[in-house]
Amino acid sequence: MTASALTTERERKLFSDLLDQWRKNHLPDAPREQLEAIEEAMYRYRPGLAAGERRSWR
Repeated sequence: MTASALTTERERKLFSDLLDQWRKNHLPDAPREQLEAIEEAMYRYRPGLAAGERRSWR
């Protein structure tokens, strides 16, 4: 995944709703590998970077 394209309030709201839906419906049964991948991505995130400085998730 590359730098976020979620720039408008509407896009962020839609993403938030999708994330909430996934969390409620799929998180309880998510395999360990998926949870570890999510955890790794969360710990790699560095808030405050300019758009040009963001690194890809891979």
